[in-house]
Amino acid sequence: MTPATQATATPTTPAGGAIEIGIDPETTGNTASTLEDVEDCVRVDVPSPGFDGVSDYNIDIYVKGDTQAPIAYDASVIYDQSIVHIAAPGTDVLIKMPEATSMAETGTPPDTDGTFTAGALYFDPAGSSIPGDGVLVRLGLDIGGSGLVTFALNPPDLSAYASGVGLHTVTLASAQLAINQDCPR
Repeated sequence: MTPATQATATPTTPAGGAIEIGIDPETTGNTASTLEDVEDCVRVDVPSPGFDGVSDYNIDIYVKGDTQAPIAYDASVIYDQSIVHIAAPGTDVLIKMPEATSMAETGTPPDTDGTFTAGALYFDPAGSSIPGDGVLVRLGLDIGGSGLVTFALNPPDLSAYASGVGLHTVTLASAQLAINQDCPR
């Protein structure tokens, strides 16, 4: 597997410690409070890919490195819209922050423009978010073609994370989904 491409994003006044927000193309075993092995690339075979507005496969946006419960996050994912779209069912932006207010850009998928921004915010800091490493967002993918798709997160003004201790310094990690082909070595 190839190493995940990472960019470091530093908010202007980070109060919390450093955390990682990234993409895991293998969701098996991942929950709001659990992360299994995070993969850089996963192969998935789709016999007859074609856009139909329904999720064919899921990937996760995760957070790693904070022991506090989140109070807000923004995650802006860039993807190749000629091969995949963000679809429903399968997309859930409130996994780690149930009962929060969703700030997803489009409300209900499908999203077909190559960028999907999800976010959540507790207006009441006593919200019931789930602390520790785990899934922030699960994205359902409508697969419309074969090829290698890189899922990357936008820089700090569009991808951020805060917990009760404040805004965190964020490292972003991308990943790939190899559709009907092997992952690059």
